[in-house]
Amino acid sequence: MVPDCKLTRPVHSDMSLRATSEQLTNYFELVSHGMCIFDSSLRFLWANRQFRDLMEYPASLCKPGTSIDAFVAFDCRRGLYGSADPAGIASELKIELSALYSSRVEIQLPNDQIIAIDRRRADDGAFVFVCTNITSTKRNAERSNQDSTIIRHLADAVVLTDLQYRIIFKNPAYLKLFGVILEEKKPHYLPPHDMTAHISYEHFIEDMEHAISTLGRYEFELILPLRNGDQKTIHGTLMPRRDRSANHVGYIGLYHDATHHAKDRHRLDRQDRVIAQLTDSVVVADHAGRVLDCNPATAKIFGYSFDELKGKPFLEIIRPIGDQEEAARIAAETLRSGQSWYGELSLRHKDGHIVIADCIVQPFYDENGKHIGRIGIHRDITERHRAKMEIHRQNLIIEHMWEGVIVTDCAGEVVKYNASANRILGLGSETPESKKARDLLQDIAQQVAQYGRYEGAYQLGEENGGFIHMECLAMPVLDQAGKIDRVVSVHRDVTDRVRNQQEQKAQAERLERSRRLETLGRIAGGIAHDFNNLLTPVLGYAHLAKADLPEGSQPKNDIMRVISGMEKARDMVRQILTFGQRIDAPKQPEHFDTLIASNLDLLEGSLSESIKVVWKPGCGDAVIACNKTAIGQILMNLCWNAAQAMPEGGTLLIETDQGGDWSNIKQDHDLDGTAHVRLLVGDTGPGIEQSNIDLIFEPFFTTKNSGNNTGLGLSVVHGIVRAHGGVITASNRQPKGACFEVFLPQYMDASGESRPQQAPGANDARHGRGETILIVDDDDDVRELMARMLLKSGFTPLSASNGFQAYELLEKNPDIRLVLTDLNMPGMTGDQLARKIRDDGRSIPILLMSAIIDARIVRDYQSWGVHALLHKPIIPDDLIHELFSHINPTKDQDCAEENIC
Repeated sequence: MVPDCKLTRPVHSDMSLRATSEQLTNYFELVSHGMCIFDSSLRFLWANRQFRDLMEYPASLCKPGTSIDAFVAFDCRRGLYGSADPAGIASELKIELSALYSSRVEIQLPNDQIIAIDRRRADDGAFVFVCTNITSTKRNAERSNQDSTIIRHLADAVVLTDLQYRIIFKNPAYLKLFGVILEEKKPHYLPPHDMTAHISYEHFIEDMEHAISTLGRYEFELILPLRNGDQKTIHGTLMPRRDRSANHVGYIGLYHDATHHAKDRHRLDRQDRVIAQLTDSVVVADHAGRVLDCNPATAKIFGYSFDELKGKPFLEIIRPIGDQEEAARIAAETLRSGQSWYGELSLRHKDGHIVIADCIVQPFYDENGKHIGRIGIHRDITERHRAKMEIHRQNLIIEHMWEGVIVTDCAGEVVKYNASANRILGLGSETPESKKARDLLQDIAQQVAQYGRYEGAYQLGEENGGFIHMECLAMPVLDQAGKIDRVVSVHRDVTDRVRNQQEQKAQAERLERSRRLETLGRIAGGIAHDFNNLLTPVLGYAHLAKADLPEGSQPKNDIMRVISGMEKARDMVRQILTFGQRIDAPKQPEHFDTLIASNLDLLEGSLSESIKVVWKPGCGDAVIACNKTAIGQILMNLCWNAAQAMPEGGTLLIETDQGGDWSNIKQDHDLDGTAHVRLLVGDTGPGIEQSNIDLIFEPFFTTKNSGNNTGLGLSVVHGIVRAHGGVITASNRQPKGACFEVFLPQYMDASGESRPQQAPGANDARHGRGETILIVDDDDDVRELMARMLLKSGFTPLSASNGFQAYELLEKNPDIRLVLTDLNMPGMTGDQLARKIRDDGRSIPILLMSAIIDARIVRDYQSWGVHALLHKPIIPDDLIHELFSHINPTKDQDCAEENIC
């Protein structure tokens, strides 16, 4: 029981106890406070159960009459006073209690419980101790103090508001964060109105209340304008503030400066947008190559979306092609060592086609620098690769082109060239020729700069003295500004084409000359035919007149001159026909030196006195089978040509020899192994240009003015020499002058000796015995002449003017021994008449006369049934010889093999 005592002051201001001891005892046992009473001598009187439990005193100690010294000693033993002396502590306590009316002390028990002891002294001197466990309150207060300290020292701003968003607390960081703006706005609301420029204040409150009611918190950003014109980004979080009863009493606001964070976030957002908008594929993978992330370009390049690639090995899906697998393996090993890898890979698109990718793969690190994977950047270079390969192919084509391709800058300095350009122009060496080529390229560049292109031709010298003919086409390469950046020129060797063109031109000229010659031959043939027909009666009658004149008389001498002139005219006509290739001129064995010497008098009379003729015969008795008029023509033409080369005078050398060492001539001109003679005609003129030597024997070729020369002289000589089975060459003499050499085969008779023969009809004095000879010719004069010749020689002539009339006479006159017919007659020609006679089975000899005897006639006359050919004009001796040869061939065997007269 509580002892009786009177309290002048209540233990609590709201309690007044007026009760009995028993009632107080029951009451104090129910309260949560511990209570005890000591008398004025500080001896224990009473305590309730809560006191003993709170103070953890044993029951043996809490007995009436126990001195307070015992309690102090117990507290010292359990360490409440440290190592202090219990007696001293007790003494001090007594003194303190005696001086105080009331006091409050707090002690911490060994069990860490904090007890508050309110001490009161009654009027009668007794002491009442009320003990309260304030551990929770104390700890809360300490925690609150700590929180307050933390909040005050927080870098983030903290603010407390009521339900009307009025600020009731703010820490220093809040003032620092928002600055003087808050000082200018009273009362202070959350948030300041001008910090929500992006939305209205009402919308802000509406959004905040909705977020708190649904999410329990609201996060937002404020844009704080600064006086210097900048802006500050503030991140705020609002949460409901509740009391101990969980009632909503306001809001707690947390703010921090998110300017740098916002900038970083914006930068990261911008980076994300950049990566997302990149046209290159960006793939993030772990160490095993499994895809962690990729940008949209990956799907565009390879056809796989992120969902299709996520968590899968990238290179197993986008498989490298062929040898690229080895490159991918090397790249993976390189990455495992923490190094970067760069290269090209041929990867497979989702639809199967090949993507050529330019790849950069490098290690991927987290924020702590730990190697956690790899980043691969893949650029689709398929088109660029194709273009590169196309350029490579084009470069190969250009490099292997036969044409030279050269790239220069706009000043003509060489930048690049192919092998053919180096082969043609020698650009890879430093030689005079390459310098000339570089100068040429500079000129071409200037032409391109001036005219926009260049197209032309040039020549390059060869070591052998010839020329390489080149064509060049150059075009500019413009830069983006439209200015000339490079000049590309193509150089083509057209030597073969030029030579072919020259050859074609020469062939065309030769063809034209041939046509002109053919035309000239036809004209000459026509003229010769008519001229021979005119000469036939003149020459024939002259021979008949000569036979009737006395030897040595002046009239006979005159007739001999006429005959000589007519024979020369006849020979000239035959030469014209030979030039026109209308006849094969008859050849007779002649002494070569004698033949040349017989023409010297006529030659010297036709030359200028300033030209000295030197004659050096060297053939001795050598004989050639020739037409002597033709040989004279050779000599005259060569000498006249030499004289024209010496207009101021000089020496004309004429030399013959035989048996020299002419093996090179024979080999070059395919001469047979028979013996030859040589005629050399040389002058002391300027000589022949080397380029003209091969053309000098072409018809109509001349180096003289067209009005002074026809260009036929040397071509006629060439034709005559060729007709005699010989060769003519042209060269230059040393020290100066031209030289023409004619090589002709020597004549050998049946016995193998070189000697001249007598003409077959010369001085033939035989007479006929009245044999009937049928003369067929459409020319009355010719028929009359032939009849006169036959009568004079003892034959009986029978004349017909055409073939039909002749055939009738043959039918009527079986005693006709020989038919002498002209070739060209109207109605039935001579060859047709001969065939008709042959077809009838007649064995009568037939002699065919013609002013023109060409190769066709010579080839075919025997097949017509003709026994011999007679070339008009015909002289009596030749005619009589042929008549006796065929009427009675046994009488004359000398010309058995010679059937053309």
